[in-house]
Formats: sequence, structure tokens, C-alpha cells
Amino acid sequence: MSERHEGRFEQPGWTAESVINAGTVHIDVHQPPQRPRASAGRRRDRRSLAKHLVRSLTHRHSELAELAGTAIDLTVLVDDLDRDHGRRKRLRLRKRYTMRPLSEALSRRTTDLTLLQGGPGTGKSLALRLYARDVLDEIARSGSHRVPLPIYVNLRDLTTGPKEINSRVLEQYIAEQVNPGAAPELTGYFARDFAADLRNGSVILLLDSFDEIPAVLGSATVDAAVRPYVAAVIALVGGGGARCVVAAREYKGPPAADWSRLHLLGMSPDEQSAFLVRQGLPQERIGRLRPLLTDPRRGFAAELRNPLALSLMAAHVRRTGLLPDRPSELYASFAEQRLSATVEAQDAAAVPSSRTSWPGSPSISPTAACRSPSPISRRCSRPIPPFRTNSAPR
Repeated sequence: MSERHEGRFEQPGWTAESVINAGTVHIDVHQPPQRPRASAGRRRDRRSLAKHLVRSLTHRHSELAELAGTAIDLTVLVDDLDRDHGRRKRLRLRKRYTMRPLSEALSRRTTDLTLLQGGPGTGKSLALRLYARDVLDEIARSGSHRVPLPIYVNLRDLTTGPKEINSRVLEQYIAEQVNPGAAPELTGYFARDFAADLRNGSVILLLDSFDEIPAVLGSATVDAAVRPYVAAVIALVGGGGARCVVAAREYKGPPAADWSRLHLLGMSPDEQSAFLVRQGLPQERIGRLRPLLTDPRRGFAAELRNPLALSLMAAHVRRTGLLPDRPSELYASFAEQRLSATVEAQDAAAVPSSRTSWPGSPSISPTAACRSPSPISRRCSRPIPPFRTNSAPR
């Protein structure tokens, strides 16, 4: 090539011949962190770790065993507009939200940080615990390193104030909450491997009840209290491949800029029916419940779209055979049931030496005095009548 053409190269020291004869040109392209290929030994360690984590989770939250086979997959509204750029962002502006099952939305990688929002009783906590349990069970069977290890932590006991919170304190809190019994294998994992798993994306943190952190819950200036905790979460996740899901009520949740947002929706009629079937109600009783689920004038329709209220309704109908007149009866019925169960447990645990007696007087059980005059307990001891609505004659 002539010198006239060579002069068009603007980079000093470059010529056409040097470019043509350069051979293979290596270009650095950023790649997401790759998880190391698991050996048989690492798979065994992974299975053992998952078994320890699922046992710790079910021990801390005993309701998971009771809910086996009864929970349903809730639906969320997915808004991940903040992460899109260029043409994809312009296209998504036309359709900002999509609806997905919650388990699918949690499994899909959108951004490193996800905010799960919903009102009281919408099932945020239970959904995260069930997701963690199901994924841990899968890892315990397969030992797969392709599935991030879910680590569920409730933040309501995080007493560290906004001025003291940082990523190291948050990491220590997570280790203490996940391993309250100081199991050697979990202690070793958090001391040696947890930080590396955060870097290479082998874990997904599920941080629940962000809005119930004491400093956030009692703060008059929510933003000032929230931001230090958000900064600690971001610093802990870092720039590696780990993911973090934070659950909170919307009014006291972290700022959602550059976060994917999942909005829990109320249960649809089909989801309500499936939920009640799994709660053990026959179709005949579900049919009688239908007006309460669909007619807003009865005062139940909005509240019964939440799993908490619907589970209380199912328990009330199973136990009494009656439809309630007002939503407050569901909570009163739940309190009666728990009180009755507590009294029965105390009676079963009573031993002869625990009874007090005097000469010439009958022995008195410690629970008898609180049980006999209680109107709640007397109501609990009634036989359950046939199923009927309150409009029917009693």
C-alpha cells in the first residue's frame, strides 16, 4: 500500500501492513462471573449445606411444615423498566408491566437488586420462605451449583441503628439469624465461603420485613432512616453476580431506582378457589363462600384477596361450620382456637405434683381456674354445628 494511503491512519505507529499481518486480535469483552464447575466432592458439600439451611429455616419457621401442599404460587406485577437501555427500553415503554407467578419472577435474573412490595397480609414473608425451602430441597437432592443458594433472613430483629449499619454488620447479622444454634458446618460456611459465593453469584439473599427494622419502623423521617440500610445492602451484594430480594411494604420500602420491582397482586377468583381446596374445604362449602369472595357489599371481598385473611376464613369455616357476619369474627375465631389449643396443651403437660391441694379440699389444676370461667373456652367446647350461614335459623 502506498504512503499516501498509509497516512490516513490516525494512530501513531500503526500502518496498514501491521494491521493486515497482526494475525489474531484479542478483544476484551466483559463477561458475567462464571460459577466454577462442581466436582463430586463439591456437590456433596453443596447438598449437605442445603440440608443444614433447610433444617434451620423450618426450625425457625415451623409453619412451613404445616403448609406443605396447601400454599399456591402468588402472582406479581413485574416492573423492571429501570434496567433496560436503548431499543429495549423504548419498546418496553409501550408495555411497562408484565404479570408472572412469583416463583418464576424470583428465578428470572433481571437486576442484582429486586424489591418485593405488598400490603399487610399479602403473603410476602410466606412466599419468600416457601421459595427458599423449595429451592433448598432441590439443591439438597441434586447438589447443583447452577441454582443460587437461597438464604432467607428476617430483618425485624436488626437493632443496629442507621449510623452504625454497614455491610460487615449486615453480614454478621445474616450469619447469626441463619445459624442461631451455631452449627459447625454453617459457621464454617459463613466464615470461609459466604463472601466468595456473593462474588461469583452462587447465592440469592432474601431479606424480609425491611419496613419492620426498628429504626425504620419508629422513624418520623423515613428516607433518612432507610438510606443507610439500603447502602449496606448494596455494599454487601457488591458488583459480583449475587442477587438480593428485599421485601417491604411500599410506604417504607427502599428507594426503587435501578431496582426490579415486584408488586404482589390480590388473589384472583381461581386462585382463591385453589387455595381453599388446598385448605381442606369441599366444593360445596366453597360455593357457599362465593358471595363473600365476590360481593363487595358483604365487606369481605377486598380483604379475602389476601392469603392471610383467606386462610383465617378457611380455618373458621372448618372449625365452626358457619359463615362470619363481619371480618373481625375471623380474628376472634383465630384467637379462640389458639387459646383453646394452649389450654389443652397445658392440661396434657400437667402432672399430679403440679396440682395444689389442701386437707379436705379437692385438688385444683393450675389451668382450671382460667379455663372454667372463660366464655371463650366455653364457646370453644361447643360441638361444631352443621354448616350454615348466619342468615339461617340457629
